[in-house]
Amino acid sequence: MLDPTARLAADEAIVGESPEMRQTDQGFDPEVSVIVQRLVRQVQIGKDSLTPWGQNVRSVGVDMARVADFNSHLNATSIERNFTQSEVERAMRHVDVRAASAGRWSAKEAVSKCLRTPSRGAGAAMKSIEIVACEGGIPTVVLSGDALLAAGSAALSDISLSMSYEGDYVVAIAIGLK
Repeated sequence: MLDPTARLAADEAIVGESPEMRQTDQGFDPEVSVIVQRLVRQVQIGKDSLTPWGQNVRSVGVDMARVADFNSHLNATSIERNFTQSEVERAMRHVDVRAASAGRWSAKEAVSKCLRTPSRGAGAAMKSIEIVACEGGIPTVVLSGDALLAAGSAALSDISLSMSYEGDYVVAIAIGLK
C-alpha cells in the first residue's frame, strides 16, 4: 500500500555525483532508488547552474509509486476526494486504469512536494491539483483552491511536470519556476 506521508529526498549534506537518499517508508528496489537519485542530482545541478533555466527553479518535488500497490486508491471515496471528473474520465479511457491513476497520483504528490505544503497524510484531498494532458500528451499542472494559494505564497509562476513509467513503477518530477 502507498504511504501518502512517505518522503524520499536527497541528503543535502552530501556533495558529489551520487547523493545518498533518506527514505522514510518501506524499501524500494535499489535500481529504482538509483533512478530517483540521478533525477534529483540532475535537477540540483540545473538549479545550481548559472543558466537561465537553473536561475528560475524555485523548488522541486519527486514522487514514485509502484502501480501494483495502487488498488487502495481506486475506491469511490478516494476517487471523489482526489481526482477531478476530467482526470477520472481520462483514466477510464486508458488501457490500464490503475497505471493511469497511479501516474496521476504520483504527479499530484510531486506537485504537492514542490509546493512545499505540509503533509496532512491520508486526510489531504488532492483535487486542487489537476493533471491534464495538453497537445502531444504532455502532462500539465492546473492548480485551484489551496494549491493555487500555496503556489502564490511560494512565488511560483509555473510548475513543469514530467512523468515516466518503468516496469511496475511510475515516477513524477515537478519543478516549480519563479
